Amino acid sequence: MEFTWEEDLYELVGADPDSTIDEIKKAYKKKAVELHPDRFPDDEDKRAEATQMFGKITNAYNVLKDEEERAEYDFARRMGFGSNGPPAPKNAGPRSASGSSAVASDDPGVNDHKKSQAQNQFDQGKVYHKGKNFMKAIACYKEATRMDPTGADYFAHLGLAYLQNGLKTPANNAFASAYKLDKAHKILKEHYEPAMSAKTKGKNAAKPGLLAQLMAMFGGGGAKKGKGKKGGGKRAGAKR
Repeated sequence: MEFTWEEDLYELVGADPDSTIDEIKKAYKKKAVELHPDRFPDDEDKRAEATQMFGKITNAYNVLKDEEERAEYDFARRMGFGSNGPPAPKNAGPRSASGSSAVASDDPGVNDHKKSQAQNQFDQGKVYHKGKNFMKAIACYKEATRMDPTGADYFAHLGLAYLQNGLKTPANNAFASAYKLDKAHKILKEHYEPAMSAKTKGKNAAKPGLLAQLMAMFGGGGAKKGKGKKGGGKRAGAKR
């Protein structure tokens, strides 16, 4: 989820960052009553201003009431991500007013540079991940996927970090992106349902072949034993 905001979401709803969900609900209801546009039926300017503010606090509340979205927002807030999104990597080149790279994306030099930066972010993410600092790992992995969306490894590790931090929905989203790029990725086989199912199907598909081989082995052995007995009977008859 991309966060773009100009004001602190907690301030908008009138709550503290350490507030419980019930406290956030109460604060939102109080603000909603104060800023509801219907309070200003005869004043168009105040009504328009109230409508705008009411929309802001409602959007803020929708983020903060969701456990996973709030966790992502809290992390982005601590990292200082502002209205222009995550900070650009160093030496990333000039950026346009929209925040995208001002250099043509089909420039092979830029692509190589982005891939190099993505790998650096990924490597740093793995260091955080190994130290069980999942939120910092997530930030690095997300930046790696942003700069190089072709790296299945980046999405797979991002999904794993989300999962280990208890964020199942974004984990599945990241795993799904990795699955499109590399269905056989090791992390997906262990943690992503479609890949796990495909792995199980593959094992089950191999079973008939194995059984057939075993049947052939035992069947062949039985045939040899039968021939031996039959031959022995002939020799015994000849002696008589």
